[in-house]
Amino acid sequence: YAKAVKVEGAEPEIQKVISRLIRMGIPVMGHIGLTPQSYLNLGLKKQGESLESQEKIKEEASILEKLGCFSIVLEHIPELLAKEIQSNLKIPTIGIGAGDYCDGQVRVTADLLGLNETQIITKYKRLDPKRAKTIQAGILIAKEIISKYNVNSIKVSNSDILEGTLIQTSNEI
Repeated sequence: YAKAVKVEGAEPEIQKVISRLIRMGIPVMGHIGLTPQSYLNLGLKKQGESLESQEKIKEEASILEKLGCFSIVLEHIPELLAKEIQSNLKIPTIGIGAGDYCDGQVRVTADLLGLNETQIITKYKRLDPKRAKTIQAGILIAKEIISKYNVNSIKVSNSDILEGTLIQTSNEI
């Protein structure tokens, strides 16, 4: 069973869902700003740039707290907006590309490593490109091994990842 769920948005229909989940005893974490599940509608752009959208996001945060959410994710919004929201709420805020003033932070590994086709570039994307390529190569090798081969029969060393090669031990690759 669910220990908690994260629900994106604060539109009236979403508010009904959140209220129902909380009445059922399921803790809910809200999520506002950039909501990746609906990026086809909003795009993958920073939210809260205009005064109107900032007011909307602040109102949504207040609504989510009043509904009983135990915390709220603030994603890809201006740092000062996140700071204002955080200071006006009694519940914790978790930032994803929302600056340093949230109570907690999420760093999405796939975004940091450049593994997503739809990239969201934030000020936190500071991984050395050479290191990123090495990590990407290692992940791709692991993915290949898992999907095509008997995982227990292959050993991969750090130098294999750096050189892009695999060491065969018992099965032919």
